Amino acid sequence: MSYLPIYIHFIVLALAIGGLVWSADFFVDGAAAIARNMDLSPLIIGLTVVSFGTSAPEILVSASAAAAGTPSLAVGNALGSNMANMGLVLAITALIFPINIDSRIAHKEVPIMGAVTLIAGWVLWNGYLGRLESLGLASLLFFYMFYLIKTASEHPIDPTIQIQKAPWSRAIIITLSGLAFLLVVSNILVWSATSVASHFGVSDLIIGITIVAVGTSLPELAASVAGAIKGHSEMAIGNVIGSNIFNLTAVLPVAGLVRPGAIEGANFWMDFGPVLLFSALLSTICLHHTSGNHSGTLGRVAAGLMLLLYIGYYGLLIF
Repeated sequence: MSYLPIYIHFIVLALAIGGLVWSADFFVDGAAAIARNMDLSPLIIGLTVVSFGTSAPEILVSASAAAAGTPSLAVGNALGSNMANMGLVLAITALIFPINIDSRIAHKEVPIMGAVTLIAGWVLWNGYLGRLESLGLASLLFFYMFYLIKTASEHPIDPTIQIQKAPWSRAIIITLSGLAFLLVVSNILVWSATSVASHFGVSDLIIGITIVAVGTSLPELAASVAGAIKGHSEMAIGNVIGSNIFNLTAVLPVAGLVRPGAIEGANFWMDFGPVLLFSALLSTICLHHTSGNHSGTLGRVAAGLMLLLYIGYYGLLIF
C-alpha cells in the first residue's frame, strides 16, 4: 500500500475514521449488554473488556514494530497512546458529555494507574528497555487483573442507567464483531498514517508518539464517545484508566521482550514527562472532585484544559 499516492492514504484515513465510529457503536452495545447479563457495572466492563479490546491495536502495532527492528516506534506508541487517552479521548468525551467520577475509582484505580506510570518511568529512565524489566512490567498486569476480579462487587450497577437486555449469544456476537472491525480498521488507519509520516521523513519515535499513538487510540475515542452518548459515561473513564494500565504493562513490554535494547532518539523528559504530567493532572482532578463516598464529575472546564495541554505538547514537537 506504501506505493500508492499520498492522497490515496488520506482518503483511506478518512474512511477508516468513519469505520471506527461505526464499529465502536456495535462494540459499546455488546459490552454494555454483557455487563447487564453478568450483573457487572459498565465501569468494570470499561476497565477490562473495553480497555483490553481497544488496546489490542497498540499491542499488535508494538509487536510488529519491535519484530521489524523499530522498538522505538513501539515505545513511542505506548507512551503516546497514554497521553492521547487522557488529553484527547477523555477530554473530548467530557466536552461532549461530562463524565461521572465514582469515588471508588478516584481513590483506588486512579492511584494504581499512577503507580504503574511511575514504575514505567523508572524502567525507562536510563533509555534502555531490557527483557527483565519488560517481564517485570508485564507481571503487573496479572496482579491488576486479579485485583479487578476480587473487587468487582464494589462496583454495583447504577439503577438509573438503562442497559438493554440481550441474549448471551447476541451480546457476544455484537461485541466480538465490533471488536474485530475496530482492530481491522485501526490497523488500516495506522498503516496508511505511518506511510504518510514516513513519506515526510519523520523519525520512528515521533511517529510512534504522534501518528501511530493517535491512530491506535481512536478505538478508545470512538468507544468512549459512543458510550457517553448512550448514557454510559462512566465506561469512558474506566476505558481510559484500564487502557493506560494495559499500555504500560502489555504494550510497552512487548518492545523489550521481542527486541531489547536502547531506545533510539529518546529524551526522557520530553517523551515520558508529558505522560507523568497528564497522569498527575487526571489524578488531581479525580481526587479534587470526589470526597469520601461522594462521586464527582469531570466537567468541560477541566476537559478543555487537558485538551489544550495535549495540543500544546504537539505544538512543541512540531516547532
